[in-house]
Amino acid sequence: MEKNLSYDNFYKYFNDHSIERIEKDFNSYLKYFPLTEEDLQKSILDVGTGTGHFITYIRDVLNNKKAFGIEIDSNKLDGTKEGFIVGDGIHLPFADGSFEIVTAKNYLSMFLCEKPEIIEMAISELIRVTRPGGKILTNLFNKDGISQQLKEMMDAGNRTEEIRTQLKFDGLNILNKILDSLKNSGYHISSNIKDAVGGQIIIIQKP
Repeated sequence: MEKNLSYDNFYKYFNDHSIERIEKDFNSYLKYFPLTEEDLQKSILDVGTGTGHFITYIRDVLNNKKAFGIEIDSNKLDGTKEGFIVGDGIHLPFADGSFEIVTAKNYLSMFLCEKPEIIEMAISELIRVTRPGGKILTNLFNKDGISQQLKEMMDAGNRTEEIRTQLKFDGLNILNKILDSLKNSGYHISSNIKDAVGGQIIIIQKP
């Protein structure tokens, strides 16, 4: 992949350790999500961006200033840095249809133990800020992954976590119903089961 910012300039922004971490996190995203070079030059929002390394690489190495990240935890993210916002993913501070690509790595799974209306809000906001014809890329536990977690909790006698894990089943069922509803509304949805962590990659194409 061609890089638009030379490494000499990149070093002006980050030290050796930071560069290694930023590249590692960027490549981690690409292992999850099938993003092309063309995709990486489109308007992009990363929801639940954490430290923001994925977007940092896109903005500072690939020179795409249309890439933004949002994270609720101010301890993880510097919200004063250009392109980054400390904020709530279920109340995204962007207009409808603002982005061609929306990524949400390890994001929706955090809502599986929440009330159904919160789960619906989380996915609805991702859809709202996506431009017609754009796509959302996210990942989720699948039932096998949650079953393994439940077995481990039961074997360990951890009743509290056992209950939480059981709630993930309910949350996953709710999300799957929402996805089925989107399919019926004309959205194209594909998923790819991952074998390493019992999760699935989901791509939602907005009509």
